[in-house]
Amino acid sequence: MGPPLEQLTFRDVTEAYRREKRSNDITEIRRDFYRAVKGFLDALWKDNQEEMCDDPFSLKALSISDTMKKVRSKTTQIFEMRAEKILLMALRASSGAVVYLERLTSEEKVLYSDALEVLERERRKMLPAGEKSSRSIPSVQAPEVDVPPETLTVEVTTPVEPAPEETVDEVPEPPQPVDLPEVKKAEIGVTDEDSLDDQVLVRVLEDIPPFAGPERDYVLNREDVATLPSVIARALVSRGKALEIVQTRAHKGD
Repeated sequence: MGPPLEQLTFRDVTEAYRREKRSNDITEIRRDFYRAVKGFLDALWKDNQEEMCDDPFSLKALSISDTMKKVRSKTTQIFEMRAEKILLMALRASSGAVVYLERLTSEEKVLYSDALEVLERERRKMLPAGEKSSRSIPSVQAPEVDVPPETLTVEVTTPVEPAPEETVDEVPEPPQPVDLPEVKKAEIGVTDEDSLDDQVLVRVLEDIPPFAGPERDYVLNREDVATLPSVIARALVSRGKALEIVQTRAHKGD
């Protein structure tokens, strides 16, 4: 298996996930998608190892680790959605319908072929000779495209309930080196229980050059009041670049 034709990005993965989630039919993806995902993850892992050697608790290391986790999750979901559609295509084909394989990758065509072989064999074993499918197979008009000689089928689609819309997290590409001095966990008092979801309100004491955080880029100016993830807020406070604002609740009768 050769290398991918073109470098994959996190945005490519999320776009492929979004299209597959919204479509009842199997969608068009790049032919080297699975190879490209593996290459992308290998590159992220290498970058993460280098960053971990320098500072295992840096913002960049956290960001790369988070991106790797999300790429694996989205790719797994893409495979499962497409595999379900491929198995349905094989089931229709075993019933006598015609399907077309233009949108499948080479790996997915192997999955389709194996599934079809199993279904046809078990149909012959389990059903009476000459028994046809009880399912209604609609007639299909071939698409107006040039089809290679080895591809003689068109896809049959069965309406299904559309999947609910899902908001896909958009994560920036792995960030460039952080301008903000990166602080080790021991220096800012971060514990293993800390989460990027913990938020701290701070007042910025001086202009800070743009820097990349785990979820997005930050641009902070003097006298800004902002709610930041605790790991970033503590780094700023420990460097004297921000002051934590402690919010208190007024008591009745005061």
